[in-house]
Amino acid sequence: MKFFPYAQNFITGIFDFKISFRQKTFFESYPGPFFRSVFGKVLKESLCDKKETACINCHKRDVCIYSILHDAPHNKKINIEFDMSETNFPKPFFMTPITDYPYEYKDKDRIMTVEVVLIGNALKYLKEVVSYFSEAGNHGVDKKRFEFDLISVSDSLIGKEIFKNGKFLTEKMTAYSVIPEENEMELTSIGIHLFTPLVLTSRHMLIDDIHFSDIWTTLVRRIILLTEVYGGKMINLENVKKSIDISKGVKKEQERIHLIKLSRYSATQQKIIPLSGYTGKFVFSGVPKGFLPILKMCEIIHIGKGLTSGLGKYKLNIKNNRIIIAGRK
Repeated sequence: MKFFPYAQNFITGIFDFKISFRQKTFFESYPGPFFRSVFGKVLKESLCDKKETACINCHKRDVCIYSILHDAPHNKKINIEFDMSETNFPKPFFMTPITDYPYEYKDKDRIMTVEVVLIGNALKYLKEVVSYFSEAGNHGVDKKRFEFDLISVSDSLIGKEIFKNGKFLTEKMTAYSVIPEENEMELTSIGIHLFTPLVLTSRHMLIDDIHFSDIWTTLVRRIILLTEVYGGKMINLENVKKSIDISKGVKKEQERIHLIKLSRYSATQQKIIPLSGYTGKFVFSGVPKGFLPILKMCEIIHIGKGLTSGLGKYKLNIKNNRIIIAGRK
């Protein structure tokens, strides 16, 4: 009998969009929000004939690609213990530029990879995402409007190219879900490498002394929300609180993190939003393997706040353990 909670039949896809900037490009800060912002603008200008109407009030909201990708479903009544409004539900689509400081692309090296994640039903619109993302390159990103060309699109996990030189190479897309562990009570050690700033909060304040229980509580909460909104089923949901108690016994062996101060302007909220968070590495010991399915899935769908701006991307290093991800064509 399995004890630890995990998501069953929760489907997601992750893709590498390789781009080439048309001119020398330099970003003053992490360009997380820029690509999704210009993509959304192109998508809305191309598809929306009622731009003054909020998506939630539009009669096309359930069939409009813009609404499907940029807003949580408006036609679902979500019964969740967490106190949050529909506007705060996690979105089924986000982009993460894979880049390091200094964010500069010179004459001989203008290639960047933008990681694109599509969740649940949003996977059906990969071709549309590719098409409008390519068009977004003509509009440019950042306030300086750096233009770019889309070179190729690949499945991030297996490296297979599915789009190149303006053409799709296959009609088959692969979606992924995680298989649960057999020996879930067996203990292991894990490393967590934070590639983009991690923003974990408690009572609206940034957590600066991060423990494994903080990470686990945030991850399991996110998976519960995503399965409720976008499909799948949480197994052993009744054991979530017990798993959080167990997570408090995991020991932090190493911590090498530093604070990155970022911010972005939200057109929706019409104000500057802080995105400061931590990058670096953690090592934890005494981790039951039952935690691993959700930890592995969230490598794809990230952790913490600012996900649509590319924050919260991490990579696991698991000692003496192999995680299996199941692919579906």
